[in-house]
Amino acid sequence: MSLILILARFPAVLAQEVAPVVVTLGPAESREGGRRIWKTSHFELESIGQVPESAVKRLAVLGESTAAALKAFALPVAAPPTREMPKISIFAEGAAYEQAGAAKGSAGFYLGRGQARVLIRADYFLNAVVAHRTARTPTVDEDLAVHELVHLGMHEKMERLPPWFIDGIAEYFAAAHSGGGRF
Repeated sequence: MSLILILARFPAVLAQEVAPVVVTLGPAESREGGRRIWKTSHFELESIGQVPESAVKRLAVLGESTAAALKAFALPVAAPPTREMPKISIFAEGAAYEQAGAAKGSAGFYLGRGQARVLIRADYFLNAVVAHRTARTPTVDEDLAVHELVHLGMHEKMERLPPWFIDGIAEYFAAAHSGGGRF
């Protein structure tokens, strides 16, 4: 019965608006293979290849804002990784993205089970053509990144919840996202 009551008010449970979190990225730490690393409060961001710093900053804002929205959500779904800092990796090209473990043909991917990492293809993230674009739809496909970031933010609960619920929550947050980290 309580599940029915929760589902009945589900569209209203994220009634408060969550504003984008302000993120200041310091200088990147350079690593082998042209990788650059930044850290925020909740994430380690990594760029692989020639990814504009503006894309990394946009992902940082999305990551921190998604974490805040998950914590503000009426259902207790926020459960980020506890053993290590979660990682967000953005790739300049598809081959390196797929070599890192992403599914062929995808544009964003969550790697759970010991990795706690979201993979994003920069070419899709920055240049997506969204057929259903409206005045409130972001010019880049930030909603795809939000979907994957929700999986990362629920990391510790992923194995205990049914897949339909996990993807439903991720889609709910992607739909509630109005661009630039605003929910």
